[in-house]
Amino acid sequence: MGGNFVSGQNTLTPTVDASGTYTLLITNSLTGCTSSASVTVTSNMQAPPAPVGAPSTLTCTVTTLNIGPLNPPMDTTLVPSWSAGPGGNIVSGQGTWAPIVNLPGTYTLLVTDPSNGCTSTNSVLISQNTSLPTSLIATPNQITCTAATVSLNGSGSSTGPNFSYLWTTLDGTISGPTTTASTTASAVGTYTLLVTNTLNGCTAVSSVVVTADQNIPTALAAPPATLTCSVLDVMIDATASSSGPTFTYTWTGPSPGSIIGGQGTLTPTVNAPGTYTLNLLNTANSCFATLSVVVPQDILPPTADAGQDATLNCVVPTLNLDGSASSTGPNFTYLWTASGGGNITGGANGLTPTVDMAGTYNLLVTNLSNGCSSVASVQVLNDANAPDAQIAAPATLTCVTLQAVIDALGSAQAPTYVYTWSGPAGGIIAGQGTLQPTVNLPGVYTLDIVNTANGCTDVATVTVTQDIAAPTAEAGPDGLINCTSPAGTVGSAANPSGPGFTLLWTTAGGNFTSPTNGPTATVDAAGTYTLLITNNANGCTDTDVVTVADDFAAPAAVAGPTFELNCIQTTTVLQGTGASGAGIVYLWTTQDGTIVSGANTLTPTVSEEGTYSLLVTNNNNGCTGTDQVLITVSADVPLSAIAQPATLTCVLTSFGLNAINGTSASPTITYSWTATNGGNITGGNTTLTPTIDAPGTYTLLVTDASNSCTSTETVTVLENIVDPNVDAGSAAPLTCAVLTLPLQASSTSGNITYLWSTTNGTILGGGNTPTPTIGSTGTYTVLVTDNINGCTATDNIVVTDDVVPPVAAIAQPEILTCDLLQTPVNGTGSSQGRFSPICGLPRMATS
Repeated sequence: MGGNFVSGQNTLTPTVDASGTYTLLITNSLTGCTSSASVTVTSNMQAPPAPVGAPSTLTCTVTTLNIGPLNPPMDTTLVPSWSAGPGGNIVSGQGTWAPIVNLPGTYTLLVTDPSNGCTSTNSVLISQNTSLPTSLIATPNQITCTAATVSLNGSGSSTGPNFSYLWTTLDGTISGPTTTASTTASAVGTYTLLVTNTLNGCTAVSSVVVTADQNIPTALAAPPATLTCSVLDVMIDATASSSGPTFTYTWTGPSPGSIIGGQGTLTPTVNAPGTYTLNLLNTANSCFATLSVVVPQDILPPTADAGQDATLNCVVPTLNLDGSASSTGPNFTYLWTASGGGNITGGANGLTPTVDMAGTYNLLVTNLSNGCSSVASVQVLNDANAPDAQIAAPATLTCVTLQAVIDALGSAQAPTYVYTWSGPAGGIIAGQGTLQPTVNLPGVYTLDIVNTANGCTDVATVTVTQDIAAPTAEAGPDGLINCTSPAGTVGSAANPSGPGFTLLWTTAGGNFTSPTNGPTATVDAAGTYTLLITNNANGCTDTDVVTVADDFAAPAAVAGPTFELNCIQTTTVLQGTGASGAGIVYLWTTQDGTIVSGANTLTPTVSEEGTYSLLVTNNNNGCTGTDQVLITVSADVPLSAIAQPATLTCVLTSFGLNAINGTSASPTITYSWTATNGGNITGGNTTLTPTIDAPGTYTLLVTDASNSCTSTETVTVLENIVDPNVDAGSAAPLTCAVLTLPLQASSTSGNITYLWSTTNGTILGGGNTPTPTIGSTGTYTVLVTDNINGCTATDNIVVTDDVVPPVAAIAQPEILTCDLLQTPVNGTGSSQGRFSPICGLPRMATS
C-alpha cells in the first residue's frame, strides 16, 4: 500500500521515494507462466525492523548457516542481539546481522533503535536432516569377445525422486548413462556409484570391479617385397600370427581381384600395391584381431632419348647415333634395333651405336632395379641427292589374281637414275627397267636404283605372296530323320566361317529349316545336300555332299471296347490291341480315371470312370499311335457337395459348414466329417452342417448303406487374424499459454477406425479420429480396429506440461528517512532472460 515510483518502473531496479508495498510481476514469454514478489519500504517512524533469515535446514552439505536477514537494515545505529533456544548454538556473530549457527533450534533476534529506544524481536527455526542414502551394486558378469558390455546393477540402492546417481571410473569405460541407478560398462576396471540424497546432500558410495575373459589372437606380418615391372606379384608373410584349427583368416585388398592366391591362409599372393587387411578370427571364442600391411610398388620407367635425326650420304656412309641423354648408371642396359631398312654395324648395346643405312632406330633402356623400360626412336635419312627406293606392298597372287604389278613409283625419279629388278627366275614377265614391273610368281623381288650422276645407290626389296590354299568343305556323315529326330543337322562346326569365307548349301529333294550360309544347316526332309565353300580372300573353293534318309511309319493302336463300372464291380480290364515286336512299348494314361495296374501293357486294370488313352511307341523310330476308350459308372453313387465356407476372423471365431444343397439324402445315407491340416470340428460331424473353429481342410464322406457306394467332397477354411498397426505419435508439452494440443496417430493398415481413451487426461474432441484435441497432461491410448477382420491394436502417448513459474525475488530496500528521500528497489535476484518485469502498486501513492 502507498509508495511512489521515481524511475525504472519496468526494470528489475526501480527507484522509489515513499514507504509502501511494492510488487514485482515476472512473465515467461515462452510459456505464459507468471510469478510475483512484494517488498515493503519503511520509514524510521516506527519500531525498528527485526528481519531474520528464512527457516532452513542443516544437512550433510550445509553444516553451518547464516540465520541473519538477506538484507540487513540500512540503519547502522540499530543494535542486533541474538539468543539460542534449547539445543541451539551460535558459533559467531551473536551481536551482528549475520550470526553463524551449527545446531538445530529456535534462534531469537532482539533489535534496538538507539535513536528512539524502540525494540523489535523475531525468531527463526533451524532444523537438521543428515540421514544417509544406500549405495549397493550387484556383482557384474565378465566381459567376453561376444559380450562386449556388461550391466552395472545399482537398483538395490536408495530410490525415489529425491535421490540422484553418478557412475564414475578411473580405468574403465562407461558405455551407458552415468546418472541412473543402473548402467553398462564396456571395459575392465573399477566402477563407483555415488548416491546422493538431494534433500540433504548426504551421500553413499560403493564400488565393483569388472573383469574380462578375453583370449584375443595376435596378427603380425613381415614387410612384403616391392612390386615392380618384373615382379608382378608378391607374397605377404603373416605366419607369425596366431594359428591353429580354430583360426580363420580373411584378407581384403585395395581392389577386387588384387588377391590372386592364398585367400584364407597366412601367406596370400597379391598383384597390386596398396593396403591389405587381415581379419583373424578365433572361432572357439569369437575373438578377433586385424592387421594392415602396405605392399609398395616401384614401376618408374627410365628415360630413353635416341638423340636427333641424322642423314647419310655417299660421302658419309656411316655415323654414330647419340643416346647420351638417356638414364645412365650401372643399373641401366641399352639395346638398339633397326627397322625400315636401317642397319647397325656396331655398339648396339651402348649409347652411341654405328649405323650405315637409312631407317628407323629404336633405343630400349631397361632399369635392372625394377625391370621397367622405355623406348625412343630416331630417324636416319639418305642424302637428298641419293636415290631412294620405295616399293608399295604388292597384291597377293590367288586363284583369281594370276599376276600382279609391283608399284615402286614412290621411289626417287630423275633422268640420271637407272632401275634394275631381280627376283625368281621367269617371275618378271614385263616392265624390267621400269618402276612398275609385272610378275606372275611368288617370291622376293629387289629394286636396285643407281644415280649415274654421283654413283649413289639404293636398294629395296618386296615380297610377292601367293594364296592358293583351297578351303576344306565337310558336309558330314549320311543321316536319318524319324519321329524321334524329325530334323537333322548337316555339315560340321570345323568348316571355316567368318567374313573371309562364303558358304552355300543346296539340295536335291531335301528341305532346309535354317539359313543355308553357315558351317551347318538343319533339315527336315530326305534328300541329297551339297556344301560349297569359297575363300573370299583368294577365290579358291571346295564342295562336299551328304545324303539324308527318313523313317516316319506310325505303329497301330486300338484302345478296345467301353465298359460300365458299378459299386459291385469296381474294376475292369481294358482290352487294347496294337503293333508288337522289338522296340514297341505301351503306355495308358488318364486325366479323370484311375489305373490300378498294367499301365505298360495292352490290358491294364482300371477302377474309376473316365477317359483312358493308349499310347503305342515304336522306339526304333520314335513314332507313336494313340486311341481312347470311355469307362462309365452307374448312376447309383451318392452325391456330395459343400458350399463355399466363410473365413475365420478375430470376430467370427467359429461357424457351421453347409453341405445341404447338392448332397444326396435318404434314410440309407450317412455322413462323416474329418478335419486335417489344423482343422477342428466342435460338433455335428455326422450331420450336413458341422461346426468348426480352426482353419484347415474338411472332408465329407457320404455312404449309401443300400449299395455300399460312397462319395467324398473336400473344402478349405481360411483364417484372417492379422492385427493392424498403429503409432500414437508425439506431442509438445502443455504450457501456461498452450492449454490444448492436437494429437496425431497414424497407421499403415487400411480400412481401420480410431478410438482414443485416457485414464488421467482430458479428451476435448475428435476421440474417434486420428487427431483428437486434448486439454490436460496424462496418458492417452489410441485403439485401432480392422473393419474387415475385427482385429485391434493399441499405442500410448504421454503428454507432459511446462508450467514452472519464473522466480520473483526482491532484495530488502533501505529505510526512508528525512535524510534519505528515495531509494532503489533491487529485483535482480529474479529470473532473467525471456522474462518481462512489471513493477506496480496496488494504488497510487498519496502524500
